[in-house]
Amino acid sequence: MTWKEWADNQVLYAADLNEMQKQTVFLGTSIANLNTQLSGKLRAGMMGYVPELGPVFYDGSYWCPSPGKAMASLVATSAQTLATGTWAAITMTNANLNELSAWSSGTRYTAQIPGWYEVHGGVSFAQNATGRRMVRIDKNAGLVPGGSSAQVAVSGGTMKTNVSVFVSMNVGDYVEVYAYQDSGGSLATNPGAGADFYPNMFVKYLGSL
Repeated sequence: MTWKEWADNQVLYAADLNEMQKQTVFLGTSIANLNTQLSGKLRAGMMGYVPELGPVFYDGSYWCPSPGKAMASLVATSAQTLATGTWAAITMTNANLNELSAWSSGTRYTAQIPGWYEVHGGVSFAQNATGRRMVRIDKNAGLVPGGSSAQVAVSGGTMKTNVSVFVSMNVGDYVEVYAYQDSGGSLATNPGAGADFYPNMFVKYLGSL
């Protein structure tokens, strides 16, 4: 065997090994655990599995789950007083679902993987028939195109205003639910009307950017 033949064989072997690594499903206890296991060996196209997310694939920079994963269901079970004529971020108090621990407390859901997300926000308001009730989704403290909803206040019970929007996020970007009312005085959110009226934020990963 000549040196050239030997070198060509090494190239073919490396290519075959690379393809085998891509087709192997690597098991990890978490995304961080996969990164530790495969430190220095990560290649775009590799497949993995972690209990929290199920199958994941490596896109060259991050492990990405299947669409519909990396979800969160956050609610506010405590009333929050809103000043009239002022937007305020809604503080979430409980997580019914919080994959990747993207929320810890407060108002923000912080993306742990880059991609497109569906974000829903809903806020209930105490009974008052004056003014408007509005809800919007903010990304990094800025407006999201199409990410707001408004209603004219009505008498006769709790109002709930909802909005849903698609948002692109990179790692570290965050979204919040903001609420507004202009009744002329302070007005509280109304989680006491029942669990179906809890102010909320629902987030679902849709796919890579």
